[in-house]
Order: sequence, then structure tokens, then C-alpha cells
Amino acid sequence: MDRHSSGGGAKASSRTTPSSWELAMDRDRCICITMGMYSIEFSEGADGDLAGLRAFDQRPILDAIEEQLLHEPTRETRNRKMLPGVVPPFDAVPPVWELRVGEYRVYYDVGEAGKRVSVRAIRRKPPTRGRRTAYEDHHGARPAKADSEVRE
Repeated sequence: MDRHSSGGGAKASSRTTPSSWELAMDRDRCICITMGMYSIEFSEGADGDLAGLRAFDQRPILDAIEEQLLHEPTRETRNRKMLPGVVPPFDAVPPVWELRVGEYRVYYDVGEAGKRVSVRAIRRKPPTRGRRTAYEDHHGARPAKADSEVRE
């Protein structure tokens, strides 16, 4: 019986042809080469940085790395910039680039010859003092202090 019959057990398939998933993977590799996609590697330090974060924080960082660094990692955007002249406290090949993902920063360098992005570090950058909050951006002003706060 094969696995589609209504019999009691499922029989393992003995096919030698590649599955549709395997064909899709080969097609994706081909597309990656023709579209000029970059490969992404993480240094041991970046792996450790990522492992130290909550899964809730890891997901958007990994999504942003995949979304923004696969195609044009050396193009400056609103969330991506080159840091010329910066000597980081981790191993990197100049120039070092920064990808902004919320309150986190992903530092990487790019090997153009091998089309390789090397993620070197992931750091949290807390909001600076004096910056507007989401409430202020939406409402245009800081919320009024309660009477008890004003008298103290």
C-alpha cells in the first residue's frame, strides 16, 4: 500500500527523483547566483550576541538582516549606513556598516569579491534622553503632569 491508500500504515517511498522542495532549493540557488545575492555569515561574537537576546528580539533582527543585506548591503538607506573611520572593538574589515533594527544595531562588513556579508556584532542602543516618545510623536506634546507631581 502506498501512503495515499486507506490502509493501516504508511509505506515509505523509495523514489530516487528529487522532491519538489529539493528542486525549488536548486532553483533558488540558481536565482541567487543570477540575481547577485550575497551570502550572510555570522562571526562567533555575533552568534553570542544573538543568543543572548530574547526570541522576541531575535526575530525582527534576523528578518531585517535577511531582508536588507541579501541584495545591496553597501547601499545607504534610512536604516543602513557606513561608519567610515570607526575602529570597532571587534574584528572587522573596514569599512564597517551599521544596520538599525529598532533599538538594536547590527554591525557588518562586506566582501565584494566573494559577495559575502559578515555580521560581526549585534548591540542594543538605548533611546537617548530628550528624544520624543511615541506619545509625543502622535500627540505633539508631552502629557501634562499630575497635580501631585507639580507640587513636589
